[in-house]
Amino acid sequence: MKGKGGAMRRSWVLLVVMATATAACGGDNAAVTDLLSATTATTTTAATTTTIGPTTTASVTTTTTTAATTTTVGPTTTASVTTTTTAPLPMVDVAGLIDADLPLSGEVAGPDLAPFVEAVAGFMAEHGIPAGVLAVSADGELLADVGLGWLDADATTPVPAGTPMRIASITKPITLAALRIAARDFDIGWDDRVWCTEAGQIGCWLQIEPASGGFADGLGDITIRQLVYHEGGFDRNASFDPMFRSLQIASELGLDRPPEAVEVAAYMASQPLDFAPGTRAEYSNFGYLLLGLAIEEATGTDLVEFLRETVFTVAGDDDVQLGATLPEDRDPREPYYYCPGWSLSVFDGTTEVCWPDGGWYLEAMEAHGGLVMPAHTLIAFLDHFCLDGKAHEPWEACGDWGFYGSLDGTLTLAGQRSSGVNYAVFFNRRDGVAPDDLIAMMDGQADALAEGR
Repeated sequence: MKGKGGAMRRSWVLLVVMATATAACGGDNAAVTDLLSATTATTTTAATTTTIGPTTTASVTTTTTTAATTTTVGPTTTASVTTTTTAPLPMVDVAGLIDADLPLSGEVAGPDLAPFVEAVAGFMAEHGIPAGVLAVSADGELLADVGLGWLDADATTPVPAGTPMRIASITKPITLAALRIAARDFDIGWDDRVWCTEAGQIGCWLQIEPASGGFADGLGDITIRQLVYHEGGFDRNASFDPMFRSLQIASELGLDRPPEAVEVAAYMASQPLDFAPGTRAEYSNFGYLLLGLAIEEATGTDLVEFLRETVFTVAGDDDVQLGATLPEDRDPREPYYYCPGWSLSVFDGTTEVCWPDGGWYLEAMEAHGGLVMPAHTLIAFLDHFCLDGKAHEPWEACGDWGFYGSLDGTLTLAGQRSSGVNYAVFFNRRDGVAPDDLIAMMDGQADALAEGR
C-alpha cells in the first residue's frame, strides 16, 4: 500500500515493509498476493490533549470524554485534568435507517453513522463484493456493528452483524501485541536470537533442526527485532514465499498432508537466506510465522490461546480463532469466500479447488494471516492496542494508522485515526479492488464522522 497525501489527509511514514507480489506457488498453481502496510503520522489524542513542559508533572484522569479538552502546562507546573463519563449512545437498527441495494443487519448509533454504512455498501456494489462486515468506534465506544450482503453464494441468507471472517495480514499487529506482552512477562528479548543453531546455545528460542542438510549460513544471526521489521533475511521476490508452497514442501518432506508451521520452519532452516539479516527490509510472511513459534516457545502456550488469555482479555472481546482452509471445517458463522480461480488442493495435489478453499493452507498462517474474528472483535483490539502492538487506553488515540490484509477471497482494512475514530471492514472478495481506493473511502468517512461529532 503506497502512502499518498491529498484526499486521505495523511502523512505516511512506513513502519514495516509492504510488498506486492504474485507468487506462482509451485504445484499449488495459485497466484497469491498477501499485502500488509502499517503507517503512522503524528500521535495526537483528540478527546484529551495534554502538552507538558520541562520538569512538569501531569495527572490525567479520564474515561469517555464529552468534549475536547486541551491543557498546556509550563515549566515546574502540576496539572490535573478530569473528564466525566457519558452514557453510551442509543443504538438503532441499521436496516430501518438506510436504504441500500444490499441487505443490511446490525445496529448503529444513530443517523450520523448512515453515510459511513452507505459508503461501504456502495463500494461493495460497485466492486461486486458479495459479503462484508463493518465496525466503527470512537473514543472506545462502539458506534456501528453491521453485516452487509449475502452469507452464501446463492444469495439466500443475509450476513448478520458479528459474522466472523478471515482477516489475513491484520493478524500481524495482533501477533506483535502478543510479542510485547511475552517480552514483558516471559523475558523474550527483542535482541534475542530466534534460532538455536549450536548445541547448548543460550539467548535463543527455536530448537528446530533442519529437515535436511545443515543450518543455512546466517540463520543463527536472526533476531526477534529483525523479524518484527521484516529484516530477517527472507525475500519472497528473490526466492519464494514458503507459505504458498505447501505441495512442494510436503513432497520434499514426504508428507501426505500440508506442512504445519513448525514443519515449514524445519524445511526453511536449510534454505539459503536472501540477504544478511539486518541489512535491509523485505516483507516476509515467514518471518512472522517464526515470531509466532518463538512466542509459543517462550510462553508454553498455543498462540491463539495466548492471544485470548492476554491481548483479547484486555480488549474485552475474545471471539478469535484460527481459521480453517476447508469449508466443512470452518466456523458455521463464516461466509463463503469468493472464488477468483482454481488450484490443485494442498491436501492431495490432484483435486481442483477454489483458491480460498485449499489452494493454500490457512492453518499454518496462524501468526501472520490465519486469524478469524468478527469486525467488532478487531475494533475491541484497536480500542486497546495501537497497530504497532503497543497498549493504550480506549480514550487515547494512537495517531493515524492503517493496516490491510489480502488473500484470495479476502480483503480487510483496519484504521485508527488521530480523532479517536477506529474502523474495521472485512470483505470476502479482493480481485478487482484497488486497496488505495478503499483506504481513501474509509479514512474519508472516519474523518467526516469525527468532524460531525
